[in-house]
Amino acid sequence: MENVDKTKPPPNFVLTRYVDPYFGELMSNYVIAQIINIERGFYIYRDVQDTATWARPFFPDFRVLSDLTVGILGAGKLGASVGCLLKKAGCGVLVFVRNSRGVTSTDDYDEATTNLTDVLERCDYLVNVLPSTPATAGLLDGDVLKNCQKKPVFINIGRGDIIKESNIIKALKYVMISSVKL
Repeated sequence: MENVDKTKPPPNFVLTRYVDPYFGELMSNYVIAQIINIERGFYIYRDVQDTATWARPFFPDFRVLSDLTVGILGAGKLGASVGCLLKKAGCGVLVFVRNSRGVTSTDDYDEATTNLTDVLERCDYLVNVLPSTPATAGLLDGDVLKNCQKKPVFINIGRGDIIKESNIIKALKYVMISSVKL
């Protein structure tokens, strides 16, 4: 790795974005694969197979895709692609948008809302596809995730600054504590 002189200003260049429908399809497939892997317990089965334990460790309560509501943070090209495939698979798709577009349903989602709390309260899975911008940085920081009533699985395929790792850890600890039955 090359040493960087931090006293010099950064190079002057134009930042562009690359939009490719194939990338949207790849990311959509990834999201569906993760949901199915989690719903069927494939990760757990893989782990027990690695230990040469062949008995079933559990029998999960299977949910099919049509049982699930997926909240998508962002309705741009990538969010639309993910939402479209999820909707075709039978999922309920709720999308968080920063600006109301006056549309309540499309081929890509069932409902759009500017109310983040509403999305967090209703979803079984939460998929972030937002870019890194001043408006999206820290969107899920603080106590925002306490609004997750259904304890959704978070799939993050967006840019990295929507939530700090420390807040993910805090949310996981909260879920673990609130899941303990006395």
